[in-house]
Amino acid sequence: MKKLRLPILLLISVIAFSCHSEKKVFESTTDKKAKKEKKSVAITKYNKLLRSNNSEAKYTAAVAYFEKKSYIKALALFEDVLPVYRGTSRAPEVQYYYAFCNYNMGDFIVAGYQFRTFSKNFPTNEHVELCAYMGALCYYHNSPPYSLDQSDTETAINELQRF
Repeated sequence: MKKLRLPILLLISVIAFSCHSEKKVFESTTDKKAKKEKKSVAITKYNKLLRSNNSEAKYTAAVAYFEKKSYIKALALFEDVLPVYRGTSRAPEVQYYYAFCNYNMGDFIVAGYQFRTFSKNFPTNEHVELCAYMGALCYYHNSPPYSLDQSDTETAINELQRF
């Protein structure tokens, strides 16, 4: 009985593999081209924008991606624009969006640092209170269970008290 199981399993796997490969044979070439073109057009627009030197277009697209909750694309564009707008009137907005992109992606270490930097660099901005709170919240998210090192927890407590 055991000797028959192996050949039967082998036969079933060969049949399943051949059925799977036949589906690809019958797929039309126009469908493949249409899928490939659609995918390459979308990627190409973003990549062209990412490689361009037009900071204004990058900033506008980054905000649009942020509003669409496409944080990975927005983050890459904000990273490119952040040094360009440093020292300008748009710097607080870029830093604000950049910090929230990191927060929404779950990177609380970088987001906490960015929120803290925002609070230090732009103390008169209208978003400084929110950023101080969000920085403290990021440190709270990073605090480990009580049995581990509590330095992040202490930082979270200090940040919340400072807020």
